[in-house]
Amino acid sequence: MVHIHSIEEGIEGKIETPLKNLYAQAILGGEEFRKNIRKMLRGQKISDEIVEKKRFLEKRTPEEIIKEVAKAFCINGRETLIKGKNKEGRKVAIYLIQRYSGLSNREIGNIFGGIHYSSVSKISERLEREMARDKDLYRLVKGIESNVKT
Repeated sequence: MVHIHSIEEGIEGKIETPLKNLYAQAILGGEEFRKNIRKMLRGQKISDEIVEKKRFLEKRTPEEIIKEVAKAFCINGRETLIKGKNKEGRKVAIYLIQRYSGLSNREIGNIFGGIHYSSVSKISERLEREMARDKDLYRLVKGIESNVKT
């Protein structure tokens, strides 16, 4: 049974802070509740206004994502994508790593040869616009994304 505390109990110091279960500065609840929220948010873009947004993500390693992208583009994995020999695949890898790894744009830029963190955002935004215009590209990225999410 859940006991509902009164305001008076809080004022009198009879209960602990209700914020002790605050998670990522945005969710108040236990671990099971947080798991359900993370599932609901899977694959969704989380607002930059949520400071601790990385804590909501189900994280994938850059290596896992690069492997899936390389497979979809029929290329030789990491080196090809990182050195930029396959520009389309590189953009897709950056986009998916940004969405699913929980890494900062600076960290992602370092993986791809030290590109500036603002370039990481621009690459992802540009790819989203391209996907809106190109249904084949959209299907390709969504196919890779479904493999990354599982």
